[in-house]
Amino acid sequence: MTTFTTQTPERASPMLFTGERMVPGRVPVGLFREHEARYQCAARYVKDKVVLDIACGTGLGTAFLLESGAKKCLGMDIDLEAVRYARKEYEGCTFAVSDAATLCLPDQAVDVVVSFETVEHIPNPHKFLAECRRVLRPGGVLVCSTPNHRVYRWYGSNPFHRREFDSEEFLAELSQRFTGLMVYSQLPVMLPAFVAKRVGLAVLDRIGVLGFAKAHLRYGSHRISKARKFCANPEESPENIGAYEKSRLFQPVYIVAVARKCVDSSLQQSSEH
Repeated sequence: MTTFTTQTPERASPMLFTGERMVPGRVPVGLFREHEARYQCAARYVKDKVVLDIACGTGLGTAFLLESGAKKCLGMDIDLEAVRYARKEYEGCTFAVSDAATLCLPDQAVDVVVSFETVEHIPNPHKFLAECRRVLRPGGVLVCSTPNHRVYRWYGSNPFHRREFDSEEFLAELSQRFTGLMVYSQLPVMLPAFVAKRVGLAVLDRIGVLGFAKAHLRYGSHRISKARKFCANPEESPENIGAYEKSRLFQPVYIVAVARKCVDSSLQQSSEH
């Protein structure tokens, strides 16, 4: 078992932004706001709780949860460079290198597990969700999200994703191990119009005029966010998270779910293969 120690912060060296992890001061505004809204959602559940942030990356969200009233925040990520950055940058949180599918924590160690945009990266998502359940105390809360495959596939292939889920698949996975499932929608789109737009952009890219079109139409701004922390006020996040409506016509870009570890001992942790 890993022993966690609080690190004395010193200014972290800049990390490169690859698209896989949030790097403060180096990510596009839209991406920053998307992550901010998810952590604002999770902050509702962390007051006076011991919180684990799985795939914490550079620790920006972990620190926000501590500021939001968590009793203690643990951040875990498989990337050593990201963990070193987090340890240097954020005072009060504790960080460790760990595989999300084999967490270096004992059973029933935390009250809340937060993990955003993680399950699609894991070779064995079933084992990952079982680990989330294992480390939660009875009645503990899981807050997680994933891109919706029905929408996200039209952005093109993501080299960091092993498997993307649609809404039904994701919720079915969660329902096998958790109870009290609540589902939310982030960035809903009208699917036919969204698909037509993405196909049109792909055509422009293929004929070599996409860059010209973006420059003259001011489409798809990549302005970098200078913010180094998340805002505590959800009203200031344009990528706010709202009610989920089951519809083929309107689909969210991201699915956000909140669930509890069932206290009924008859619900056994699934074995993984």
